Amino acid sequence: MDAIIVGRGTLEADNPRLDVRLPGLEARSPERWLLTSGAAPEGWRRLASPEAIGAMDAAQYLMVEGGAQTARAFLAAGLVDRLLLYRALHEVGGEGPALPELAEAALSADLTWNATDRRPLGNDTLEVYERSGN
Repeated sequence: MDAIIVGRGTLEADNPRLDVRLPGLEARSPERWLLTSGAAPEGWRRLASPEAIGAMDAAQYLMVEGGAQTARAFLAAGLVDRLLLYRALHEVGGEGPALPELAEAALSADLTWNATDRRPLGNDTLEVYERSGN
């Protein structure tokens, strides 16, 4: 990925580094972007809305990494081409899925998305969906 974006809630809760830590490859770290109406901290770039992605001129591949609100904003704007969903055996949190529209049953019923890959990752599963017509 050329760039990774998170929302303000993810930044404040997790303080993600979003960098490459392999020796000799540190320079390949993606640009760190924050979806916010406010200011971005030092070392981060600011994106005011998903529709403003034209401002990300150096990024060809953007990963929307963190936060249900950020993910939902990009989905609602129709700016997602591929979903990489990592599913665990157990839910984290107590209020159900943060994005019920990305539950397996919901995606299976949604003609917008085609399942293209599914593979185990230890006890978890990676599911890949592509937007129909891509």
